[in-house]
Amino acid sequence: MHTAAAFLKRHWVARPLCLCACAFLVGILTASVTARHKLSVDKPGVILCAGSILAVISLHMFKKPSGIAVLLLFVSFGIMRYRLEANITPVVTPAYSSVYEGTIINDPYLNDAGDRLLCNLRITRLNDTATDYTVRLYLRSEELPLTGITFGNVVRANGHVWPATSATNPFQYDNRRALLSNGISGMAACKMEDLEIVQISGVAGITEFRHRVTESIGKRIDL
Repeated sequence: MHTAAAFLKRHWVARPLCLCACAFLVGILTASVTARHKLSVDKPGVILCAGSILAVISLHMFKKPSGIAVLLLFVSFGIMRYRLEANITPVVTPAYSSVYEGTIINDPYLNDAGDRLLCNLRITRLNDTATDYTVRLYLRSEELPLTGITFGNVVRANGHVWPATSATNPFQYDNRRALLSNGISGMAACKMEDLEIVQISGVAGITEFRHRVTESIGKRIDL
């Protein structure tokens, strides 16, 4: 314990920003692990207040508390950052055998196996109810070619909508979190036979440009 304290003290003097970054990452990892075990706190303000209270308590408990107080604050910042990101994008409510309508907001592409056409669909109506969800749409067909769907098409489909599956252990790929971090609320699927193109191009030029720029940046930066 004495060695660890000496190590932290030495690096606090030499590399304070490095220690703060590590504390921030510890906060993110802590929030990630607790979220998978359903122990997370959904109110970022509560997390920040708790971190601030712990920092203030440390001011009264230790003779040289400034480093500990700052590190505790950065841990709480990391937890808050994780929770804020998770709360930005709402998760879709499961709706199986439902009718939904929306706009294709990226260029559709085939999966590696070539048996699914994937695209992002912004759903504006779900079972005659106005919504604002963006989902990853999977299209399949055993009879029709997986073509004819392009950026900007307004489509109506009869299929399924559901939230992505979360990771169940700390080392598993978290598909739900990956989708949410890119503004995608869930997943949807239907057959090409059950999809109708309502409007050829429902995205204005400036809106299409914005979507394309956002998509291009998202491919290069891990949000």
